Amino acid sequence: MAGAEFLRMAQPTHLVLRSIDPAASNLVGLALVSAASTGFALLEIREHPAAPGGWESPWSRLVPDDRHMISFAPARHPEHATPGLEGSWPIFRADQPDRPISYLPEFLASPEASGQALRHRLAIPKPATILIVNGGLVARRFPDDPTLTGRLMSVQKQFGHSVVLAADETHRRDYSVFDYLFDVLPSGAGWGSTRVRCARAPSSALMRAGDEFTLNEVGGFEALAERWRGSQAGTAEPPSS
Repeated sequence: MAGAEFLRMAQPTHLVLRSIDPAASNLVGLALVSAASTGFALLEIREHPAAPGGWESPWSRLVPDDRHMISFAPARHPEHATPGLEGSWPIFRADQPDRPISYLPEFLASPEASGQALRHRLAIPKPATILIVNGGLVARRFPDDPTLTGRLMSVQKQFGHSVVLAADETHRRDYSVFDYLFDVLPSGAGWGSTRVRCARAPSSALMRAGDEFTLNEVGGFEALAERWRGSQAGTAEPPSS
């Protein structure tokens, strides 16, 4: 089973993409959800708060505002040397940065209520796939609690939502509650040669640990790659805090 077939199944599916290159994880995640659904939602994690005067996210060129969420990770302080829930992690619609929809810690504490808030403010169909990009920021800073994460994943499945977390190589015990775990292996021969290797899959799945596919095998990847390259050109990043 190659490409994004596992995301087209009737049951909601949750998976993690790990890579030494977070940009590769992001692109693989985008390719998978684009091939599986035209109405996916995006949660973009950013490291800095929005800057006065505005800036443009490259993801805004790939996903409509009514399906694009952004959460800003709070600044780290010396007293927070270990992972925790310091700060609020507000979630905004991309075109409404002054109106928080919810907060990431609320998803751990009360995923039902937070999910309802998102559906009221975003054009998220049911069922839907939610892609979380730059997920390494969350992986490094949120508590690693399989019980809490498992409850969140269970509620997302009740809502009919699949979740794709594009992360870095940070190890987390709670990845065990996701259905699939993949390692993204970038290639010097170009994005299309990026290999996606299965590290864990459900016992009932056709895919097994060790199975691989490349981005070139994902339907529609060539057209997506052109859009990806265009989204990266001339993008203004927020200043460092």
